[in-house]
Amino acid sequence: DASIEGGSKLGIAVIQNEAGIMLFKLSDGLVENYNQNAEPELRVYPGDLILDVSGATDLEGVTKKLDECLEEWSLVVQGMPTQEVVLLKKEGVEMGMTLGMQVSGTLCVRTVKERGMAADYNNANPGGPIKVGMRI
Repeated sequence: DASIEGGSKLGIAVIQNEAGIMLFKLSDGLVENYNQNAEPELRVYPGDLILDVSGATDLEGVTKKLDECLEEWSLVVQGMPTQEVVLLKKEGVEMGMTLGMQVSGTLCVRTVKERGMAADYNNANPGGPIKVGMRI
């Protein structure tokens, strides 16, 4: 959660995707100013999910709020966890997942097949599997 004072625009663009309302782009505005002084783990990044913007929780309400210049903003963001996965290509073994390009320009896992390197990884790492919706 962040409370940002200003009387200016937040300077973020959002899109709706499978996961919810996602921060698509940062531009000049209060969030960028906030990030300059915030600890890295408290910063707002493209790809984070926007849960609430000054009381608005749906895409229509959020985009309407983003066009306003409020004296005080509240922003509830769910940062996307990062996970490093290394899959080494094996001769004759498929990757075992399909990827798709999102509007934001990032790759997203669309499907994870029952066989292949992704399934092998998931079986060996049940606490941190490769899942549909993860961004690359």
